[in-house]
Amino acid sequence: VVFQSYVINCVISYRLKIPIHTHLLMKKKEYNEIFLAVIGITPQVLTECIYYFYSDYYKQNRKFDRIKVFTTLKGQKQLTDRLFTDGQLKNLEKALALKAGDIPFTENDIMLFTDQNGEPINDIRTTEDNEESLRILHDELKRWTSDNTTRVTATVAGGRKTMSTQMALAFQLYARDH
Repeated sequence: VVFQSYVINCVISYRLKIPIHTHLLMKKKEYNEIFLAVIGITPQVLTECIYYFYSDYYKQNRKFDRIKVFTTLKGQKQLTDRLFTDGQLKNLEKALALKAGDIPFTENDIMLFTDQNGEPINDIRTTEDNEESLRILHDELKRWTSDNTTRVTATVAGGRKTMSTQMALAFQLYARDH
């Protein structure tokens, strides 16, 4: 039995490319880590948040499984242009000594605020646009926090003031201790 256990440990260690028995000490991940943000037309808000959590300097050592950003059409264009077309996300990964793709954020993770007809909102300027964006944030946050295996982290730093207050309100209603 001891020999068999040793052989299994060696095989696991070889396949995972880690020292023997190290995998036995690895802690099972407690939560799926999700980061949510509201962003206006300044993608730097997102990159600064990522830097804060991923950098050794701040000693947060939080790596997210998913990053979702809520924004308008104007915000989507800025995020896409700066982070993907201009390569700022890749530059951030290099600055943090991460492999390409270690920051789990793609263009598909940009969630657009929509109006009552399901059309993307160019800019949140009206009461109706604010109400719809509030509904979307509440629905999404409620969905993410309903799963006890998910820990949600968010920022209220981006977007119009109403977007930030909507995220803060949604967190007051749906957030859990983690």
